[in-house]
Amino acid sequence: MANIPIQKIVFSWFDHVLKDSSLPDILSNKVNFEVMGANKWEHVASFNKMSNDSLIFYLGNTGDKNHPFLPKKPLTSGFINETVDFKERVVDTSNDDGSGFIDTTIDAKKELVFISSPFEQPVTFSGSVRIALKLLANKKDVDIIMHLYEQRPDGKYFFLCNSVQRASYIKNRTKRQLLHPGKIETVNIDNTFMTCIQMPKGSRLVMTIGVNNNPNWQINYGSGKDVGLETLADAGVPLEVRWYNDSKITIPILR
Repeated sequence: MANIPIQKIVFSWFDHVLKDSSLPDILSNKVNFEVMGANKWEHVASFNKMSNDSLIFYLGNTGDKNHPFLPKKPLTSGFINETVDFKERVVDTSNDDGSGFIDTTIDAKKELVFISSPFEQPVTFSGSVRIALKLLANKKDVDIIMHLYEQRPDGKYFFLCNSVQRASYIKNRTKRQLLHPGKIETVNIDNTFMTCIQMPKGSRLVMTIGVNNNPNWQINYGSGKDVGLETLADAGVPLEVRWYNDSKITIPILR
């Protein structure tokens, strides 16, 4: 958390609004944010200006428990199979509430884990990650859960952001559009939480992706019914998901 004289800034802002005095330097533009790690402030005109470049990654489908976070699109199409039995609850103790920002391990449970190569120079992640997730499911809906971490050179994990998205509401938040079982579809996730941090040379990005099956959340069994009216009887056969390796993850960066 930024260590700033918040009361002084608040009163200076009121002086600006009510007495036409100048804005405090820390509020010199519409969007003012701290770059963690660099311990400095940036000031831009809009959220889109928080970044001026991006890193692109793809979901590698090799490996056992952990998979590579690839900087180039794979030459051949592939996927990772995942089976989720909603009758078996998985308590996810990872950072859903943003607590425990730094840890020596991540509790991914049954989520897939993707790890990038170490950065060859410092990288400033600034803004909101965007994901074009290609998948095929045997059900009409799925709740996708994502966590993003920085793995520091000492091996510790720093929690960056997370997101839980219902696939049927991705295209239109007011009108549900169900998936087509057995068909490859692209789920565009572009409203994740924002953050800004300078990651040093030697750090890695770690992303976990999976299906929400946490008893602390409303469970989407994928029947296509109103999720609030579904019961365990609607779980039916286990959910089968294919996560395709040409899924595209865009990491906004500030140079």
